[in-house]
Amino acid sequence: MASYNSIICRYNEIATKGNNRSMFENTLIRNMKRMTKDRVPGLNYVKIRGRIFIHKNDFEVFTDEEQDYLKERLKDCFGLDSFSFCIEGERTIEAVLDHIRNAVKPLFEQQLETLGRPVKFRTRARRSDKSFPLRSKEIEIETATMIEEMIGENKVQVDLMNPDISIGV
Repeated sequence: MASYNSIICRYNEIATKGNNRSMFENTLIRNMKRMTKDRVPGLNYVKIRGRIFIHKNDFEVFTDEEQDYLKERLKDCFGLDSFSFCIEGERTIEAVLDHIRNAVKPLFEQQLETLGRPVKFRTRARRSDKSFPLRSKEIEIETATMIEEMIGENKVQVDLMNPDISIGV
């Protein structure tokens, strides 16, 4: 499995609750804590811009066993719409590209071997931090360019509508 140090959790209807939204978010966090504390102690739950991020102290990487356990437990958590494992790190384009480079190279190599043809991919970026120096489209272009250079232009193909791999930044 990949080396992830965080989980981004999304919820739906809580966001529409208005003035008591915080109460619903806190209840969801209590539910998640109750469901995950048995095998993965020391998790931190942080509310940021309508999402809840879960990470270990000092942003340690989740082990494969911890990832499997958290997937099983969180999928049944009432109020949680979806969640994804992710990598949180320094907020520079160099750090972002470095994390992506380390995370996706084995994935592309595996897909190349499995498919026997160039891998179709796309990148999607959403900046919740608007002070980040690049716009979302620029981040997508930087990421796609780095992947083409790393894997080889003849081994990958950008396909926004029907990709084999979709990379979210």
